[in-house]
Amino acid sequence: MAKTEPHAPYAAYTHGLQHRWNFAMRTIPDISPLLRPLEESIKNTFIPALLRSPVLGNDARALLELPPRLGGMGITSPEKVAEVENLNSINLTRSLTDMIIAQDAQGEIDQSVIAEQKKRFSRDRQQGQKTSLEHLSTILPPDTVRKIHIAQETGASNG
Repeated sequence: MAKTEPHAPYAAYTHGLQHRWNFAMRTIPDISPLLRPLEESIKNTFIPALLRSPVLGNDARALLELPPRLGGMGITSPEKVAEVENLNSINLTRSLTDMIIAQDAQGEIDQSVIAEQKKRFSRDRQQGQKTSLEHLSTILPPDTVRKIHIAQETGASNG
């Protein structure tokens, strides 16, 4: 379907499947190696069908992992993000886990601490994405970099 109607599979991936895999990544430690075949399928079958391009280099794949606001497509690599997602989940649920282990039914979880952790994880992810974009800007062809900057402009996706 990606070959004939690319928007529907893209939307299904970014709004559905990707989130299901995130759940698995957050709850199953050391799953990254098991996600390699999935990443290979995304890189070698799904994305080429979406873009109608048979060859996808590592730099292009890295660009497509970036969110649309940075000029990418938000097609993350499950293999790459699995360990970070799992560690973030463990850190977010640590206080609850400790209370369960201690059989503390009266304890309360400080929601402000959890909210601050979520913000920190988000900032760290965004900083990593910006760093990746800066690196890609130094190695991609100037024409591609110019297109990335155009895609980042306000209202670029409204056309």
